[in-house]
Amino acid sequence: MRARAISIFGWIFRFIVLVVLFNVFFIGGSQAVSGLIPNIKSEPGLVSAVTGILVISILNTLLVMGLVLSSRWRGWKLALGLSFAYYGAVTFIMQIETWYFLTNITVGAQLLPRLFIMGIPAAFLFVPLGVWVLGKSRGKDDEIASNPALIMPVKQWALKLAFIAMAYLALYWSAGYFA
Repeated sequence: MRARAISIFGWIFRFIVLVVLFNVFFIGGSQAVSGLIPNIKSEPGLVSAVTGILVISILNTLLVMGLVLSSRWRGWKLALGLSFAYYGAVTFIMQIETWYFLTNITVGAQLLPRLFIMGIPAAFLFVPLGVWVLGKSRGKDDEIASNPALIMPVKQWALKLAFIAMAYLALYWSAGYFA
């Protein structure tokens, strides 16, 4: 019973450490755009700014923890692969939308490249540290060859990726149409 309590305390401690690290890197990355965001009046949100940052940090930390712990990869392969995937999904896709929709409205030439830089610390510092904190930095990758159902041909991978891209576009444009 005591070993289980220590184990639960250990996971809670790791989670808190990762939430703090996420906040440090998220705020550090935000310094790239400091003073360049246009001052546009907007309606107040459902929660305060501090609560919003806390929710974002908890959800991003849980997302990274889930991906790290469920991955068959380990070490630098996991850290770099997940870092690039996280940067692509969280920063790159969003800033491509910013470039396409807001370049002529509110986002100037000085701000746009910094929006891409803003996500680098969270993706390429937080994610590898998350791999290390969660204990997946060493050891061999889990054997995929032992389960042939997990091996995906390139053609099947490309078709799935194309389907995901089309589904994203359909959902994105549908959401904009009905909003």
